[in-house]
Amino acid sequence: MKEALQHTLNSLGVSLDAKFVLAVSGGVDSMVLLHLFSSARLNFVVAHCNFGLRGKESDQDQELVIGSCEKLGVTQFVKQISVDEYKKSQGVSTQMAARDLRYKWFRELLSQEKGDYLVTAHHLNDSVETVLLNMVRGTGIEGIKGISPLRNELIRPLLAVSKREIQNYAQENNVLFREDKSNRSNNYKRNKLRNVVVPILEEINPSFMETMKNNLSHFNETFEFYQHSMNSVIESITDLKENGLSIYWEKLMQCENPSLVLFEAVKSYGFERSQTDDVVRTLSQNHFVGKEFFTLSHRLLLDRTKIFVRKIEEEKNEIISVKNQNKIVTFGLKLTFKQFPVGDFDLLTDSKYAFVDAEKLVFPLKLRKWKEGDKFQPLGMFGKKKVSDFLIDNKVSKIEKEKTWVLLSEDKICWIVGRRIDDSFKLTSSTKTVLKITFDSN
Repeated sequence: MKEALQHTLNSLGVSLDAKFVLAVSGGVDSMVLLHLFSSARLNFVVAHCNFGLRGKESDQDQELVIGSCEKLGVTQFVKQISVDEYKKSQGVSTQMAARDLRYKWFRELLSQEKGDYLVTAHHLNDSVETVLLNMVRGTGIEGIKGISPLRNELIRPLLAVSKREIQNYAQENNVLFREDKSNRSNNYKRNKLRNVVVPILEEINPSFMETMKNNLSHFNETFEFYQHSMNSVIESITDLKENGLSIYWEKLMQCENPSLVLFEAVKSYGFERSQTDDVVRTLSQNHFVGKEFFTLSHRLLLDRTKIFVRKIEEEKNEIISVKNQNKIVTFGLKLTFKQFPVGDFDLLTDSKYAFVDAEKLVFPLKLRKWKEGDKFQPLGMFGKKKVSDFLIDNKVSKIEKEKTWVLLSEDKICWIVGRRIDDSFKLTSSTKTVLKITFDSN
């Protein structure tokens, strides 16, 4: 197994000269991992968490890990952690709280010791159990590939080794370990799979674990191919920017399986497959513009040409005061105000600029988001027009509408920022002083 460990590390591109932090609980898996790393003379330290959940037995686990490390001449770090406060604050189970706190400390220790990798003793049986659990709960293709051997700084070098092989190694090499009696309880889903379901599968196929080892290898190859192909498709139909993801829905609907492609594109934002099925059904109907779908953190909006995925943000109703003619305002957008005598500048037609008669303005000006009921007289037009109608006529998407600001003088709109000034503030032959306003979206 020592040679297999070294081969696995090499295949993952992990240098044997790296520094490792080993997570060691005292159970047979992690104690064998400790013995293997020591036998291979790798550079490592040991980390052990004592949550005190099993009273004296937890303390005996700690004693075994410390004693074994001292015998091997290995530096060990032990931390006693209570899960109660974290459980209450996060509303999670004891197991989940222990897992979160354990990995948080492991990563802190990795940084403190200037380690390269954190190593855990997950093995083939763990990976098979994970696949079975995923299939019972419902899963996509990613859920059947098992546990990843390398993810960022976390390594699981025993994933090709079965539990039986680990137990045999412990017996042959006199590796001391302790058994957690809670592993025998079938109150947990994973334990029920391990203690009841897997033995039945092994009765049906005595080589079940070896068969699953081969299956996992094939599943991973399939997933890598699938992921590469899917990423290419997603890149061809999406536009990813700082403010979020935009998807060209007409291109999406031309895909072989639009719901699956959409799910893969938006699942990282918390959307589920049932939601992407609903989105695709909605897109096939006549009236879908403005329809929205939500997760706790994001919303998906159907618009004329695109599907927008944006983070849900708290609505800001602040009004910003602009007190004089030479100022820069930064608040979700950036406005620069500069005053000129008439004739001392070039009149630019870009919509990010507004040129208004400074003498028609009454300071302080006000800057706020537009709201229903707002009206103004668009430059070059007669009569008032609702801002909402103006935005619709100019085919402004709902996402862009929500980011539209108006600049007011004495509660009268003088500029829909970045779009059109009010006709009553335009430059005329009698204009003496010009206020140039430059809009820059942050």
